[in-house]
Amino acid sequence: MAISAQGRPGKYIQSSGGMDSIVWDGVASSIKFSLETMEDGLYSGGKQYELELARVGKTG
Repeated sequence: MAISAQGRPGKYIQSSGGMDSIVWDGVASSIKFSLETMEDGLYSGGKQYELELARVGKTG
């Protein structure tokens, strides 16, 4: 998620071997992450973030 917040997920995934190296079974069409923050004494209002990386094509 940090890489996505910096606007660099495409290059990071390519340098890591592509989507095949990210999806554990090599078959999944996407991978999804969720992050939820909770309200505490310093920060008001919890937030929820979701990130889904979907395959757009396969090379090779």
